[in-house]
Amino acid sequence: IERESRRASPDTLLLFTADHSFDLRIHDGKNGDSVLAGLDEAQGRANPSLRLLNVRIDDTHTGEEVLNYKETIDGVIVKTTIGEYAAKQLIITAGPWLPELLNKQSGLSKLSDYFKIVRQVMYWFDIKEHYQNFKPGHFPIFIWEGYGDLASSYGFPAIDGPDGGLKMASPKFNEIVTPDTIDRQVSQAAIDEIYDAQVSKCFDGVGRTCLRTAVCMYTDTHDSRFVMGKLPGSNHTIIASPCSGHGFKHSPAIGECLAQLALDGASKLDISGFGVASIFPTC
Repeated sequence: IERESRRASPDTLLLFTADHSFDLRIHDGKNGDSVLAGLDEAQGRANPSLRLLNVRIDDTHTGEEVLNYKETIDGVIVKTTIGEYAAKQLIITAGPWLPELLNKQSGLSKLSDYFKIVRQVMYWFDIKEHYQNFKPGHFPIFIWEGYGDLASSYGFPAIDGPDGGLKMASPKFNEIVTPDTIDRQVSQAAIDEIYDAQVSKCFDGVGRTCLRTAVCMYTDTHDSRFVMGKLPGSNHTIIASPCSGHGFKHSPAIGECLAQLALDGASKLDISGFGVASIFPTC
């Protein structure tokens, strides 16, 4: 790869982000179509929705920070810290980096302000007793929407064995952050709070010891909706974010819609309710 020059233009670029940077892959489809897509380092695999494109991996680009992009008469040019990439179509699925990227583009600051990035924490609590009750097949994946004095929460079976703990979280939407300012540390006070308010009330046998924590970000909107479609006034740029914290389970359908938008110009599914025009008719 000649890093200082542009590569031959593929049909579609897909900007997909891992946790700390924009990471890129080049895919070459069976019909000659190409896609520049992202590698999720945390999962060690490409976005699963890309399987719908019937692609094979040609090259891998990791650790490339996207600086900006611009539209041309017949496509787009994406500039990264390594070089420039040209394509006919651009799909941006940048998660918490989306507002910053949009804010750099003329006329999109109003749309950028529609998104907020919220800090979320996951906890793994020690299973002191009754491990059999928390094993897969005995204990479900659960989602509690919240009622009374018991806040919303979700959790999983003890898939990591008796020493791996019980994973759970209680989504909160009051701590607004950016990818650069988010606090990755979890205080003992926060651990004690969720244990006293939820774990001790609901799960007999789960101890107070927190084995580990993980901090992530939701890219949210005020009504927790999806946003998907062409950017205002654009013929070449598609966004598909945020998913407001509940997008993973929909990724096959979202991936299919994005592929159809990029390759055919329209989705077979009705996604008009998720389009930018439905949010800001005059944006």
